[in-house]
Amino acid sequence: MKNVTFFIVAIIALLLVSLYFNAKYFSKKEASAILLVSPKEVKQIHGVMDKQLEAWNKGDHEGFMQGYWKSDSLRFISTRGVTKGWQNTLNMYKKSYNTKEKMGKLLFHKEGIYNMSEKDKEVLLIGRWEVHKKDTAMGSFALLFKNMNGEWKIIEDRTY
Repeated sequence: MKNVTFFIVAIIALLLVSLYFNAKYFSKKEASAILLVSPKEVKQIHGVMDKQLEAWNKGDHEGFMQGYWKSDSLRFISTRGVTKGWQNTLNMYKKSYNTKEKMGKLLFHKEGIYNMSEKDKEVLLIGRWEVHKKDTAMGSFALLFKNMNGEWKIIEDRTY
């Protein structure tokens, strides 16, 4: 009976030590990632998305695209595959949502913003989207933003 009690106490002690070190490691890692994105930068990035929402809900494809990096290196990744380039992404949106009714009303639910590269000023914003129309569509996104010349632009969009 002493061996069983000792074994149970040893297992509990190992679990507690493991939980302590995991919590300590992960809390520091997460806190450092969040702290590198200043409140001012978060506000600027959210501002980009707010302008996109406003443009989309007016039926303005070009206005919506102002949040994206105007470059052939822009990547839009979805279940349909990879679209490369700003113009190709605009053309894809215009083809898929060719009327205001098809565009519906867009909503974003921003769930987190994380520093990806302090040196390159890149952050990842993750969240969910909804388009309300006859049949509501919804999904998730991960947007890679980069600060270029003082402006935050989406350089990669992964929307599913």
